[in-house]
Order: sequence, then structure tokens, then C-alpha cells
Amino acid sequence: MAVLLPGKFIFLATPFTGSLQVEYALKGLPGAIKVEDKAWGVGHHAMLDQVLETVGKKATGTERICAFVRNPYDILVLWYKQERSRSRMRILGQLIGRRPSFLDFINGWAEHQPEPFLKNGQIFYHAATAHEVLRYERGTEKEINAFLRKLPGVPAVKVTPEPSESDDKDHWSLYYDVESYTAANAAFQHDFVKYGYQFLRA
Repeated sequence: MAVLLPGKFIFLATPFTGSLQVEYALKGLPGAIKVEDKAWGVGHHAMLDQVLETVGKKATGTERICAFVRNPYDILVLWYKQERSRSRMRILGQLIGRRPSFLDFINGWAEHQPEPFLKNGQIFYHAATAHEVLRYERGTEKEINAFLRKLPGVPAVKVTPEPSESDDKDHWSLYYDVESYTAANAAFQHDFVKYGYQFLRA
């Protein structure tokens, strides 16, 4: 779902950026509207055009649009951890004849463009339509409240920390080598450049 506060803001949810916890906080604001219509495919990671079509005249057209971004290297590792036991990875393994490595995952993910994770080769396609791009690394509560302070009459919110994303606590950098850095840099260079993330190589 997205969250609309008419005349104030629209929050768009980017995968793996703590968006669910931010949504829970924002929908508690007086007058806030949870934007979701499963019958029409408008779910948690709805895009701006889907949101506007769903809410119709409830949106005034003056809302500030915001969305989070997060280090692409970190996000790719989170996706890999999540997908390791799922059918898409098993299918990829059947295609290549072995259990997919992290490098296989990056290359396969970029090629197959699974929604809602990727669209038009971009991780942060929600942020492309946002007036305000917020940084996960700075803290979701800190960032969303800095945004809300710019909107007259909108109070601050309390964001509950997101639960552990994995039992595997290894830092994302431990999953990378020269080849996987190179693959990630090539596949998602738009996101690195547009949102100011530094390219790394082992």
C-alpha cells in the first residue's frame, strides 16, 4: 500500500527500505488514507500512477511525493537471501545446471526484471517520480520526520524498527568479489549514479 494525506503527501513504498514500518506510522496520521486495491493489482509497492488512479479526487494534486532509496549492494544481498529457497531460484538453478551463486543471482535478476523489485532496469523506480528522495541509511524515522516537518500542520511519527531481515547477520560486503561488484555496477548503474551511491570494486 501507499499512503496519501490529501493536500500534504503521498508515500510510495520501495522494496527493502523499511517501507512497511513507515506505512504503519503514516497511516495513523489524522486524515491519512491507506491506498490499496488488491482487486486491481494495487498492492504494497504501488506506483504513482496506480495510486492516483485508485484515489481519484481524494488527491488534490498538491501533494509532495516521497520514497526511500537504499544502498543497491545491500539490497541485492537482501533479495538473494530472501530468494535462495524460492521457486525462482530453483528454476534459475535448473537453467544453469547448478545451485545459483550470488553472481548468478545478480545476472539472472537483472535479466528477468521481476516486479515489484525491478522495473525498466531500475531498483528505485518509485523514487523516479518522487519530489523527496529519503535515505534508508540515515534512519527511516529521522528521514520521514525531516520530510514531514516541511509540511505545515503535519505532526511527527514514531516508526517501529523493522524486524531482522535475516538470521544471517553477515555484512553485505562479504557476498561480493570483483565479478559480483562488476555485475552489480553494470546492471544497476542508473540507480548508483542517479542517487549518489559510490561504485565499489573488490
